[in-house]
Amino acid sequence: MLQRVASLAAHVTLVACYAVLPSASAQVDSAITEQAGPVVSPQVEQDASELFNKVMSPFCPGRTIANCPSPQAAELQISIREKLSDGDSPEQIEAELYATFGDDIRAIPRARGFNLLAWVVPGLFFVLGVFVVGRWLTGLKPAAASAGPGAATGVEPELDERIQQALAELDH
Repeated sequence: MLQRVASLAAHVTLVACYAVLPSASAQVDSAITEQAGPVVSPQVEQDASELFNKVMSPFCPGRTIANCPSPQAAELQISIREKLSDGDSPEQIEAELYATFGDDIRAIPRARGFNLLAWVVPGLFFVLGVFVVGRWLTGLKPAAASAGPGAATGVEPELDERIQQALAELDH
């Protein structure tokens, strides 16, 4: 008797779940759509993706908006997509983001003022490194040849002459 009651309870629970499931599924779908934002055109999505990768997240230090897991970043992504869908240009949105959050959210520093050093210094060090290595490689051969006899071997000239005489005697 107890088994029949348990089986009946299981069946009633199962039927109730099937009755509720379609409405729960619709709620989940609407929540997913609401979180993902409106459906946008491929061009809007491409522009949004470029913006997400050009702008650092103000909510997750060291991450761009594209890979920030915070809910605020998700809201910002939705807002950017909506503005692009409404016809705002990516440049307008980018300028608005910098005005709101400051220049610290630039993923790529501007090439002017103090930030210009971030663009120029690595190139200067590369050129300097190539120059130093080139001078070092070409400087090894002429220095040894111009120093005179014995300089290449590091032996004094008199000793070098005695060694050459000893070798000549051995050959005879």
